[in-house]
Amino acid sequence: MNFKTGMLFAALIALSSCANEAEKAVREGLIDPDSAQFRDVKVCRGDSAVTTGEVNGKNRLGAYVGFKPFFYADHRVYYAGDDGFLRAMKRCYGQPGASEPVDTSGNSPTSGNSIAADSSPIGDWSISRETNPIDDTETVIVSLNAVEGSSSFGDAPRLVVRCQSNKTELYAIWHDYLGDDSHNVYDNWKYVTRRLGTEPSKKQRWGISTDNEATFYPTSPITMLKEMVDADRLVLQTTPYNESPVTAVFDLTGSKEAISQVAEACNWNL
Repeated sequence: MNFKTGMLFAALIALSSCANEAEKAVREGLIDPDSAQFRDVKVCRGDSAVTTGEVNGKNRLGAYVGFKPFFYADHRVYYAGDDGFLRAMKRCYGQPGASEPVDTSGNSPTSGNSIAADSSPIGDWSISRETNPIDDTETVIVSLNAVEGSSSFGDAPRLVVRCQSNKTELYAIWHDYLGDDSHNVYDNWKYVTRRLGTEPSKKQRWGISTDNEATFYPTSPITMLKEMVDADRLVLQTTPYNESPVTAVFDLTGSKEAISQVAEACNWNL
């Protein structure tokens, strides 16, 4: 085992230990500790001393109550409504954009920071191209920061259009913990209200990334993208967990030139 491999192995052990400690503390506070079901338990990127995840457990009647988000910090477990929950949440997500969210299909969108690092602009759009190591196809990503609206951390939401492995995706990175509006153990989505140009607004159920900071257009976005190139702006609104609604306004100037790059890579025409 070389030095780098050893360091990686040690880091993985440390992360696993943090998660196990958090799960143990959560179990101890449940009515039926043996019924605990966990998902998405991970060490926070904003503060490695904080662990977050969701837990489902049985109540006194023996029925599961549904998955609830928690934070484990300073040897305490915090649930929504607890003093310290929001403080732990802000510690957890205190460096938005530092990692890449993953959508519900297992694909990894590129965060706002990594897109901007190596890009060529069209209007206010940024364009990034890279080779997908899975199949050697070209991944093309175009992205746009909102001109109005910001997260609780002061970061502008980011609109992203991507072609990867001949699949076109449209998603928004909100830089906030979004939560889940489905209230269903077997589903995972977030309400997003959108308005394109002067058309009436529409409330939709968008998918959620596994880091809970991005929402994905619920169906193939190609029709929507074709409409976007003829509009002057796009407005998206969602309500992050335990926060006020965030309304993001995107200036679509240059969208035809930008989105055409994605269309060409994914073999469809505007």
